[in-house]
Amino acid sequence: MIADGRAYGMQDGQSHFELGLAPRARPVAVAVLAGSDNREAVRSGLREAIRRRCGLVVVHAASAFETWPALGLMNEPLPEQVHRDAIELGRRALDDAVLAVELESPSVVEFWTRLYDGPVVPTLRSISRDAQLLVLAERAGRSHLWPRSVAHDLGRHSDCPVAVVPTAPRPWQDPRAPIVVGIDRIYDPTSALTSAFDVAQRKAVGVVALHRGDAERALLREFQQRFPTVPTVWSCLRSHRRYQAAAIEECSRAQLFVVPAGCMRGMAGRVVMNVVHQARVPMVSVT
Repeated sequence: MIADGRAYGMQDGQSHFELGLAPRARPVAVAVLAGSDNREAVRSGLREAIRRRCGLVVVHAASAFETWPALGLMNEPLPEQVHRDAIELGRRALDDAVLAVELESPSVVEFWTRLYDGPVVPTLRSISRDAQLLVLAERAGRSHLWPRSVAHDLGRHSDCPVAVVPTAPRPWQDPRAPIVVGIDRIYDPTSALTSAFDVAQRKAVGVVALHRGDAERALLREFQQRFPTVPTVWSCLRSHRRYQAAAIEECSRAQLFVVPAGCMRGMAGRVVMNVVHQARVPMVSVT
């Protein structure tokens, strides 16, 4: 259920969403969480929307259980005021996102805000069907009380790539830093490799490929032939512990960490989110 929607940067004053029409091109979507620093995620989504020449939609799903996870331990129905407070906090998060967009690049892209009244993961899964990319702040990938995080669930079930952006990015960024791609023989790595090599070729940087077995070597050779100008380094790491340690080390000096969406399942998903948190690197899970 949509609780509120606003449009900005439109010459005619209306958004395609308000008119009930699909945008000319699918937008980049940024999901903001109440009580989280979403500015870096909004900036990243804005940069991608500008690069892709599409609109930007900033959304929030107002859920009291996501805003205050401890409420999930209660056995009694929540007071109506708690629900209203969650919606109000969502409006504030969207207002902060609007300010971040206007400070970064006013009137450059069409953008909208949408406030939804409903559970977070199902709402964002629905939004992903009409988006090119869904961007989350890194806090969305870490929850001390919930066994599964928003980013974890979305990475497995989203219909578009999901990016997780650290709330506190590194103060420096080397434009020559490589793209790290993590692949696993259990999941089809083709889309993740294509995305990683495409970005590396566009940025004129190298790729560091971390894989779990020998089966991926032939596929990596194919991508080296397809992208001969992209320097590539391979590392085979069979255990989760060695994989995580190597990924943290490589990603601590990388521009981006790319994984297949399947790698967001189970232990592999926890490893990926630990890498994002410790290396402070943006991550994209590719469907």
